[in-house]
Amino acid sequence: MNNKHAGQAIVDSLALHGVERTFVVPGESYLAVLDGLYASEIDTVVCRHEGGAAYMAEAHGKLTGQPGVAMVTRGPGAANAFVALHTAWQDAVPMVLFVGLIPVADRMRESFQEFDPHAWFGTQCKRVFVLDEAERASEVVAEAFFAACSGRPGPVVIGLPEDVITHEVAGELHPVLPAVPELPETRPGTAHMSAVVGELVKRLPADAIYSFGAGNHCAWAQRYLPTRTFPSQLSTRNGSMGYSVPAAVAASLESPERLCVVVAGDGEFMMNGQEIATAMQHGATMLILVMDNGQYGTIRAHQEMHFPERVSGTQLANPDFAALCRAYGGHGETVTANDQAEAAIERALAAVTGRRQPALVHVHTDARHDLP
Repeated sequence: MNNKHAGQAIVDSLALHGVERTFVVPGESYLAVLDGLYASEIDTVVCRHEGGAAYMAEAHGKLTGQPGVAMVTRGPGAANAFVALHTAWQDAVPMVLFVGLIPVADRMRESFQEFDPHAWFGTQCKRVFVLDEAERASEVVAEAFFAACSGRPGPVVIGLPEDVITHEVAGELHPVLPAVPELPETRPGTAHMSAVVGELVKRLPADAIYSFGAGNHCAWAQRYLPTRTFPSQLSTRNGSMGYSVPAAVAASLESPERLCVVVAGDGEFMMNGQEIATAMQHGATMLILVMDNGQYGTIRAHQEMHFPERVSGTQLANPDFAALCRAYGGHGETVTANDQAEAAIERALAAVTGRRQPALVHVHTDARHDLP
């Protein structure tokens, strides 16, 4: 008998329970489950915010009477999903929320994004399971579905320690589809972040404030944006996405005389980019660089390391971010080639410092060149 990892066992169990669709925001804490979904007939709906993914699962349960399934990562991802869990609890909606967790050996050490799922979720769901034994993967899924539907329906949480779900369990391996091909060797209409950041750095005042959330784009900000005035960098230690734009709004309102610069990825920006509307309403200004590589790049890198050429749950379809900023009343620029960077940065800075508008530069990048 062939073996499979526990992530595959979870997906197989979901299929046995009739699950046709799952709503996810990917995270490195549950890559094995994403890998299980790679060759599955279950439709993987890649969402832009954990709250949205969990709301979709709640609505699915409300419409069908069958548990809606969402998957999110630990710490900030779990926190973002909480309000939808509370909604399902109040409305008696069957729902199963899978949450990636830190490895078992790292518990009680203030590990990156560590939290106690029982303490966080215990009062707002019917059961909280933590899968500490890989062999019980299918059993725990079955118990969760039973709990979600029995008596008064409601949400159930399953915690997935990162190390446990990679362990092998007994079972037949399903034949897999051919690997999804790599991104094209050349992605037409792209620029390199070095060209855009280079033009920006030339024009930055000494007291500029920078904000960035979590993702590969942070490497460009942390490596190249100069910090000569304290405090000047706003970011997070816990890898929370969606921080950059709200932080810049607050910084601009607190220090309107200083230039605020946001460096965001396409996934990170879509978490809270709507706060440009708040900036417009209250007179906050900022220059936003959005690095659009069409994917959750950091998670994709982890995926390549552990499950090469098996792209699952990390690709994105993006809007025209420059047009979106203009729709809010700001200034928008699009950069699809290196030689467009200088003029785009000049115009964006003029909008911020001259007309006091938020400005966004949408940089289309090649996913192979995410990092400096």
